[in-house]
Formats: sequence, structure tokens, C-alpha cells
Amino acid sequence: MPLSFPSENLKEGMKIYGMCAVSAGDPPFHISWLKDGRPLSAADSDITIQMIDQDFSSLSIDSATTRHSGHYTCVVKNDVATVNYTATLTIHGNYSTIFFYLNESV
Repeated sequence: MPLSFPSENLKEGMKIYGMCAVSAGDPPFHISWLKDGRPLSAADSDITIQMIDQDFSSLSIDSATTRHSGHYTCVVKNDVATVNYTATLTIHGNYSTIFFYLNESV
């Protein structure tokens, strides 16, 4: 099952889920996650990776920010092959209005 994220307008503060499931092949499977080509790990405290079963893993972000935007890859390996699925996550920032008051000098 390919990795995908919701395609709706994702904004800062939202909770985001990604899922990776193996639909064929011989176990045991090793599932890992990358962001922009770099491994995600337990050190990424704001991103939670769970192995639900030997053939199913989930990634969640409790409160997304624009820095979570990027290309996420689910990598599935067994003794025979390695398969990658990549999906793009785009988080839109919250906009602030800033007012400038200029004094006119004569």
C-alpha cells in the first residue's frame, strides 16, 4: 500500500498521519522512515513512529509546523527485496498581519 498524506489544505497545528502497509511478500519485514532522504528516529521527538504489526507502520505528527513539510519515504525490506514509497507533505503556515505606522515629517 503506497504511502500517502491527506491532500486537503494542511495547516500548522494540525495532527498528521501517514501509514505504510505491506500487502505482499515474505516476512520478516523491516520498515523504516525517511524525511528528505534522512532517517527518522526516536530522537525526532515531535514525530512518532509506531510498528503496529510486522507489516504495518504509522507515522504521526501531533502539531505540524512548516518545518515538517518535505518528502517522506517508507522503506520496506525483507530478505529478497527493498521497496520505497514516497509522499510529499506540505504544511501551510499561519499568517499574521503586521501594521506599520509611519510618522510623516515635514
